[in-house]
Amino acid sequence: MILFTKSDCPNCAYLKGLLTPDSTSNGLQIASLDTDEGLALLALYQGITVAERELPVLVADEEDLSELMVKCEVVTGLDRIVARLLEAGCITLETLAQRPGAECKDGVCKL
Repeated sequence: MILFTKSDCPNCAYLKGLLTPDSTSNGLQIASLDTDEGLALLALYQGITVAERELPVLVADEEDLSELMVKCEVVTGLDRIVARLLEAGCITLETLAQRPGAECKDGVCKL
């Protein structure tokens, strides 16, 4: 799984704050959309249009079909992403209960 975030996105910062220290060993990567590399990776998963509407974006269930094709599920919405990360063991219920939610204002939670 890859979590795509942006530095000025409150929801992205909130999600990153929930992650357990061993979330990367549970198969989670974090990619910054503030970099060309992050944008190129999101484009590979055909998630640019989604990110223009809402951030963060989670790409789940990656499967390389060939060098040029990748099958994946693009997950958006804070609640759906949190549920997916809980399921994968990247977030604990204890951590979730201790941190209040975040609010996106003025369209900063978009690409």
